[in-house]
Amino acid sequence: MENNGRMTMRILSKLNTGKHGNRPSRDRSGHVKSLDELALKPNQRNALEEARQRLAAEFGVRDLVLFGSAARGQDDAESDLDLLVLVPRPFTRRWRHGITDAVFEVNLKYGTNLSTLVVERKVWEKGPYSVLPIHAEIAREGIPL
Repeated sequence: MENNGRMTMRILSKLNTGKHGNRPSRDRSGHVKSLDELALKPNQRNALEEARQRLAAEFGVRDLVLFGSAARGQDDAESDLDLLVLVPRPFTRRWRHGITDAVFEVNLKYGTNLSTLVVERKVWEKGPYSVLPIHAEIAREGIPL
């Protein structure tokens, strides 16, 4: 079984950029390999980029990973865009709400539905999250932003 730290680094270094027509390119397991290959709407792309920039500037977040149906290329008009937000240090409820509020403002601006899972990086790599099924799902299917 893969070390949790290496698994996290693997998902954060998966930015492959091959293009294959209008269909997303997939890896051997059938998963989409890069954000550029997803059939996202312009407002969704803009929202993801603004969320990435704001969270980096306001909270020091360096690692965001798109996961769920959008990352698999299976989203529909009702789907949200699930984001794993790995924060660099332990956080308070107030700080966590600040992240949520910033993403909410991005959602209002672009008419999107970004949904966040905010976790401290160390807790993600070695804490309780490291053994949950969602950890394996994101390691397998996540697309770093």
